[in-house]
Amino acid sequence: MKGSVLSIEGLTVAFGDFLALDGVNLQASEGEFVIIVGPDGAGKSTLMQAICGLVKKRGGVVRVLENEIPKDFSKVKQHIGLLPQKFSLYQDLSVEENIRFFARAFRVQNYEREMNELLEATGLAPFKKRLAQDLSGGMKQKLALCCTLIHKPKLLLLDEPTAGVDPVSRREFLDILVGLLEGGMTILMSTPYMDEAMRGQRTVFLHNGKVIADAPPQALLSSVQAIPIEIMSPDAHNIYEFLSSQKGLRHLRLVGNRILLWSDAGNDALENLLASAGFSSFSCRQTAPTIEDVFIQLSKEMGNG
Repeated sequence: MKGSVLSIEGLTVAFGDFLALDGVNLQASEGEFVIIVGPDGAGKSTLMQAICGLVKKRGGVVRVLENEIPKDFSKVKQHIGLLPQKFSLYQDLSVEENIRFFARAFRVQNYEREMNELLEATGLAPFKKRLAQDLSGGMKQKLALCCTLIHKPKLLLLDEPTAGVDPVSRREFLDILVGLLEGGMTILMSTPYMDEAMRGQRTVFLHNGKVIADAPPQALLSSVQAIPIEIMSPDAHNIYEFLSSQKGLRHLRLVGNRILLWSDAGNDALENLLASAGFSSFSCRQTAPTIEDVFIQLSKEMGNG
């Protein structure tokens, strides 16, 4: 059985009267990739900071490698790698010089081999003499990752590392992370992008400072009970107004000439309903639920609760 790397129980963090984290429970084992998904203001960054003891908690317990944070942080700081939203690279230093700086800051000995392996793994080897200020956004994030990994942490914390990065670089970055799992590293990554939620072994939904779901992504998709349906029609606005007053339909969204909704009854019943109401120019099709659908459902249930 793989050992516990991160254990959070009842973590509560407040800024004045605002509860940034409200009784958060979270576990992560060796070699596990956990993705924290939530909109801006959900508490993702606060969670990352709390794990490192950078914010004062109102309640709860945080343990990294069985050591309580922040009390015993000095015992585990060498085993934690944190890549915050705004990672400060030295713009007038080269790629190689930046990595060397962070290696020395962590007092890493004999890091040449590790540095070269990181440069190769991230595709930065051909650019190791290039100044950080001359790198693209995606390459800067890869360099920041190299600097975070040079001391070989057992727990890697990534706070929205792909925000503002182009789709190709985002995919390459995630591929690099998956490769790190083979060495037993535990990764906790936050993201506002729902598509990235499918890349982890577990997906955690954070909403208004609370964990509203924690499960493998496929299990979350399987939890959807209603049927997602898409309606296409040039008369979409009127159909939307009509369906808004009907029972058994949820999560209605009007997007141009499309209507997205969840139905308890299914596709055929919806077609019959629209036909009986006098609508003729439309098409309905059942769609597969997405991880975004699951998040919307759960967050609305929390709001109703």
